[in-house]
Amino acid sequence: MYHIEEVQDTMNEKICNCCGRPIKYATSTGVYNDYLHITKSWGYFSKKDLNVDKFNICETCYDRWVHTFKIPIQTLIDENVFKNLE
Repeated sequence: MYHIEEVQDTMNEKICNCCGRPIKYATSTGVYNDYLHITKSWGYFSKKDLNVDKFNICETCYDRWVHTFKIPIQTLIDENVFKNLE
């Protein structure tokens, strides 16, 4: 049976699944504070086959989360952001 539990997101409100706080929306710019959105479709040979998990993590919770990793994440600078400014 297919079952979906909706995250409490609306068009104008995103919630951090880790701390439960709202992810702020700046109405003047129409953009959210930066956050991580993950959608994971579980595949064959997993105990979660056919499940799709979706969640949001605010930047503060993300920083705390990645510091718990045994192997540090790789961080790169996105130089393409400035490409069209030249």
